[in-house]
Amino acid sequence: VVQKRVIPIFPNSWKIFPIWLACLGSVCTQYILQQIGGPEGNNLDLLLPKQLLKLLAWIEDFQRACDIGQKGGRTETFKGKPVFVSTHELKTGSRIALPEESLRMVLVMLLDVHRLVEDQFLLATQQQTNHWLDSIYNVDHSKNQTNEGRLITSLPEDLWILARVQLTAIRDIFSFESDVFFHAAAIIFRCIQNKNRSLWTYQYMDVETCCAAANDALRMIHLAEIELEDIKFHSGISEEHFGKLELVIDQLSTQILQDAVLSASTVHIYIFDPIEKALKHRLFELEWEDLTYNDMAVTVVRTIEDYLDDMENWFEESMLRKALDALVKGTVNFYIKHLLEKSIRRRKHTFDKPDRALQRISGDICVFQEFFETWIDRFKPLERVLRLEFEPLHAILKLLKIGYYRTQDNPTKLFLALHRHIQHAELTKFLCCQLWHLLSADAGKYMQELFDASRNHLHFDDQPPLTTLLPSLETKKVIQGCKDKLKNRKVLTAAKKVITKKARSLESRK
Repeated sequence: VVQKRVIPIFPNSWKIFPIWLACLGSVCTQYILQQIGGPEGNNLDLLLPKQLLKLLAWIEDFQRACDIGQKGGRTETFKGKPVFVSTHELKTGSRIALPEESLRMVLVMLLDVHRLVEDQFLLATQQQTNHWLDSIYNVDHSKNQTNEGRLITSLPEDLWILARVQLTAIRDIFSFESDVFFHAAAIIFRCIQNKNRSLWTYQYMDVETCCAAANDALRMIHLAEIELEDIKFHSGISEEHFGKLELVIDQLSTQILQDAVLSASTVHIYIFDPIEKALKHRLFELEWEDLTYNDMAVTVVRTIEDYLDDMENWFEESMLRKALDALVKGTVNFYIKHLLEKSIRRRKHTFDKPDRALQRISGDICVFQEFFETWIDRFKPLERVLRLEFEPLHAILKLLKIGYYRTQDNPTKLFLALHRHIQHAELTKFLCCQLWHLLSADAGKYMQELFDASRNHLHFDDQPPLTTLLPSLETKKVIQGCKDKLKNRKVLTAAKKVITKKARSLESRK
């Protein structure tokens, strides 16, 4: 109205538009300062995010209208509260002879206000996003199946609908491109990444939940890419800001992909849980030694096969491959764990029939390996995984054969093979000693001497270069767990002996 109807009827030298902007800015800035609690913004935390957003939008629109002192082009700082145009000055016309000076002071103060309000708005956005994310993750998302049989939940859609609503509300409030939208979008994506990292693993409960979690993670990545494309075509942000948002989304997608792999790899825990219960007190016992066939190993692979039949439908193809890798490692660790638990028992820690036991172990390994080899045609990389993960089982079998048959083969090469997988010299020594302890107590002691004597020329390195194959952390945990059990049992036994000795001494004194 001022530009179209008022300005044309006055001479240009009167500078009506700058005068009007200075007066308008003066009145509005004084009102804004009252609302936010002065130049320090003491009352900003009392304003709602929507109010903060509207205030930011008004300041940026006013700056554009003035076309003076654009945000980021400021070269000086105005200290203290500026003396705005007073009512007396409006009546007398004093100071209005230099309207640009009055307007400059208004814009300087508005820039300070904009900075304070933006910081408060971004903080409120972060808090609000985290609150909503907590609500979304705490809801029980029921599992559903797609037409292809994939298990999913509504979590990805719920999460990205939240993000879309927040970003749309911010985008629609501004008439032009604003840095506020870019910073808010980056904060929302970071909140999703952090919350996803801290809460993702809490939803694991069973095989079906792991399958749904892995599939959900892949869909979250797809929805993140869609959201980024929507920002590109509808938000009008600069190429520089879009490139930065792409980097944030890439980091978010990498984190979510890691969560997907973790979900798929966790299924082996729940698959081996019923196997543990069924074979806990039977594997490596006399019943196992006397079997004609490797029935217990067959029980293991049939249980895995039953789950895999379902997981072929429940999982996305890429996640099924990750689950298979985890099952290979889980099978190897399951077998080593029970073999060690047999060796650390107080009674019956040796095989009753060592020759039969070696036949059973050899047969069990063949059953396990042949089962997983049936999947190689579908997943070619699984062949390398099998070769690497089954190496310690073949080394264990060879080591037991050397100890039992007293062959002339040098076992030190097997020490290196096992250490290459475990990457811990003391745990490798413990494993080797306990393996021969299964044959006899004397053999276990001899192995300890043999291993210590070989340290000088084998040069075990517990910290290999990053370029080498990383050790299996699960295998280290299994061996360390058995070692700790044995240590605790020895401590408890020693304590019992001391207590018994003191009790007998007291009785003799009486």
